[in-house]
Amino acid sequence: MSKYVTIRLSSGEIIETSIQNFFRMLADEASYGAVLWKLSAQGSLMVELKSGQALVTRPGCGSARNQIPALTDFVSDATITFSVPARVHVRASSPAEARNLALDYVHGRQAPPPDFGIVLKSDDVESVLGNLEIGNYQGVEEIEITGMSPRRALPLLLNLEHQA
Repeated sequence: MSKYVTIRLSSGEIIETSIQNFFRMLADEASYGAVLWKLSAQGSLMVELKSGQALVTRPGCGSARNQIPALTDFVSDATITFSVPARVHVRASSPAEARNLALDYVHGRQAPPPDFGIVLKSDDVESVLGNLEIGNYQGVEEIEITGMSPRRALPLLLNLEHQA
């Protein structure tokens, strides 16, 4: 059994602390015996702390089949590459030269002339964006995760209420 407990406060904050420090945080410090007994048997428990209600878990306690792993929502910063049909306008002396020039212009290897252009049909762009909304990711060619952080649910909910 672990000498530490994990406390998930109602604010979403997660604290890992010693059992002794946890007992000092209880609203009724005299209830530590009953709390320890239930925590050892169940593995997790809602308790009343001096700061409010919290969910407390103690690794290695309770029935293994009753323990539900704690999951955290994460928000990822990402760069996504899309595949959208396009029409490229380039002036060249042959199809091979036109292809090479178009690639050079798009990839920045050469500055494009004023008559170079890329045309996207708005219907095709809307189709890709509509697919993303319904969970169809066919237009996504590549995704690179550039950052990851846990999402705090409570402030997000409060923020949504202010926007409504």
